[in-house]
Amino acid sequence: MQLYTKKYIKLVINPCIKLYMKLNANRYRTSCAYQAFAHAVCPAIYQAILQLHIKFASVYTLQISEPNGPNENSRARKLGLGIDLGTTNSLVAIKMSDVAHVLTDKEGQALLPSVVNFGAEVTVGHAALELAVVDPENTIVSAKRLMGRSRDDLNKNQQRGLIDDDRLAFATRQGHKTPVEVSSEILNVLAVRARTLLEAEEDGVVLTVPAYFDDRQRQATRQAAELAGLNVLRLLNEPTAAAVAYGLDEHIEES
Repeated sequence: MQLYTKKYIKLVINPCIKLYMKLNANRYRTSCAYQAFAHAVCPAIYQAILQLHIKFASVYTLQISEPNGPNENSRARKLGLGIDLGTTNSLVAIKMSDVAHVLTDKEGQALLPSVVNFGAEVTVGHAALELAVVDPENTIVSAKRLMGRSRDDLNKNQQRGLIDDDRLAFATRQGHKTPVEVSSEILNVLAVRARTLLEAEEDGVVLTVPAYFDDRQRQATRQAAELAGLNVLRLLNEPTAAAVAYGLDEHIEES
């Protein structure tokens, strides 16, 4: 079964993806190739093939070599997730067979709006975005902007919707929610998406953060992940993550 799946992907799916990417070179990159092909042809078929690929392929996290450490072949492969916790949208990805794959939900959508509604129940993503129109008081957007910040850092417009207290928190139907708690709900949804698709628990996650984030903001990001039950392997600056995604770490020319 494994041999058949790999041959099918190699002989049928990969050529289609390469052709599709060549026709849309400026619009789609390697990390989103499967998603682009899927939306253009048939998301249901793609999801089934991807699940087979995930089941049989080598799935692993970014390996970081240490001096005098064990060589790569002797290290056990573990399941790691890469998560981009964005201000507007967030996503989760894995590395399979040396290629990064963005995981989609059951509707085939890769991007998760970074929006949380604390109404009768906690709603995250596209559904929460729709609730922002009818229930704005309990809907929180762009919570990342307030991560690790104090009230003194904000102007009056940025303090709208916050409780009248020294700590930064939003007043919602389910009580006061801090930016860390809001972000943890987003991270939890992404983790559940990955566990459902991979049918396995992750060993840890790598989170991207803006390069300008200070120590407080980085610590707040880590706390949000831990609150979501995630083991944080590393916080990676977004420019560095972009360089790794495009393989610049493997093609450094010596001057």
